[in-house]
Amino acid sequence: MDSAQSVDWHEQSWGINSRSAIQTQDYDAALANLTRKRDALRQQMGQDHPLLTPILEAMAEIQSARNEDEAALALRERLTGMVRRTLGPNHPAFALALEKQADVLWKMQRLEHAEVIYGMALAIFMKQPGPYHRSRVRLHMKVADTLIGRKQYGKAMDKLRVAMSMAENVLGGANPELSPILGRMAQALQSSGDAQAAHEVLLRAEQIAQHTPVQVKGDSPAYLISKADYQFEAQQFKAAQSLYEKALNLSSPEKTPPHITAYLQERIAATLAAQFKWRAAERVQRQATQTWVLLVGAGDPATQQAQATHADYVRVLHDLAPQQPALLKLRPTIQLTQKRLAAIGIDPGPVDGIPGPKTLQALHTFTQRMGLPPTGKLTLTSLAAPLAHLPPVGKRR
Repeated sequence: MDSAQSVDWHEQSWGINSRSAIQTQDYDAALANLTRKRDALRQQMGQDHPLLTPILEAMAEIQSARNEDEAALALRERLTGMVRRTLGPNHPAFALALEKQADVLWKMQRLEHAEVIYGMALAIFMKQPGPYHRSRVRLHMKVADTLIGRKQYGKAMDKLRVAMSMAENVLGGANPELSPILGRMAQALQSSGDAQAAHEVLLRAEQIAQHTPVQVKGDSPAYLISKADYQFEAQQFKAAQSLYEKALNLSSPEKTPPHITAYLQERIAATLAAQFKWRAAERVQRQATQTWVLLVGAGDPATQQAQATHADYVRVLHDLAPQQPALLKLRPTIQLTQKRLAAIGIDPGPVDGIPGPKTLQALHTFTQRMGLPPTGKLTLTSLAAPLAHLPPVGKRR
C-alpha cells in the first residue's frame, strides 16, 4: 500500500475535508461530504466500526448547530452505543459520549433525563484513576445546571460545593478555573433568594476572573491536525511532522478519542517517509500498528491496513536506506521519472519525488515491459531507467 493511499483512507475516517465547510457554516456541503465518507467507510469497515465515530460526531455537531436536535440526539445515542460496545461500559470515552448525549438533552430542556445521563458519566469518571479531575468537576457543574433549571437550588448547591472542593484541592483557591463554579453558585443563591451570599460569591469570582488566561487556537489538537494536514498537502513535510507531534503530545485519554493516537502516529510516519527518513518512519508506523491492535484487535481492517503500511516501510528501508543522501538530491529526477511512468499507463503513485512502494512496483513493471535486466531491488540506476528509455511527456519518438 502506498503512503498516499494511507492518507486518503485516514482522511476518509477523520473527515478532514469537511472541516472548512463546517467552519464556514456551509452545513449542507459538510453533511453531504460526511455522508459520502460515512457510506464509503461502512462499505469498507462495517456498520459500527470505531473509525465511523469522528464522522458521526461531526454530523451530530452540524445537526445541533442547525437546531435539528432530535436528529442530533438520535446520532448521539448511536455513538454512545458504539463506544460502549467497542471500549466497554467503564471507559472514559464512553463517559464522554454519555456527556455529549446529555448536552443535547439539556439543550432540548429535557432536564430530568439529562441529569440521569450526566450522573452516569460522572459515576464512570469517579471510578477512574489518573488525571480526570476536570471531567469530574465539569460533570458536577452540569448536573447542578439541570437542578438549577428545575429550581432545585439546594441540591444544585450541594453539587457545586463538591465541585468547588475538588477543584480547590487540585488547582488551589485562586485558579481561574474556579470562576465558572462560583458563577453558578451565585446564580443558585440569587435564585433561591439569598442575594447577600450571591453577591459575596460573585466578588470572589470577579477577582479570580481577572487572571484568566487567553485560550489560543494552537492549544487545540484538532486545530493542529487541520493545520498539519494543510502543510502535508503543500509538501511542507517537516512543518507537518512538527504539528502532528505537537498534537500527539497535547492529546490525552480524557479528551481525545483513542483511535486518534494511532491516526497521529501514522501521519507522523508518513511525514518521515516523505522526508526519506525510512528508519524513523518504520519505527513510528510499528507503534501505530501496535496501537491499532490494542484498540480494535489484530484481525480488524484498520490493523491490517497499518500492518501493510509497516511492511511497505520495511521493504523500502531495506532497498533505499543506504542511498538516502543521494535520493534527497534526486527528488526532481524521481518526480520526472514518475511523470513518464504515469504517461505510459504505469501508476507510480503520487508524482511527488518520493520513491514509495507504488513507485517501486511501477519501476519493476517498467523493467519487465522493456525487457531490461532485473536488479532485484531499487537502485539509483533503476530510478533513472525510464528517463533513458522513454521520451519526455507530451513528445513521441
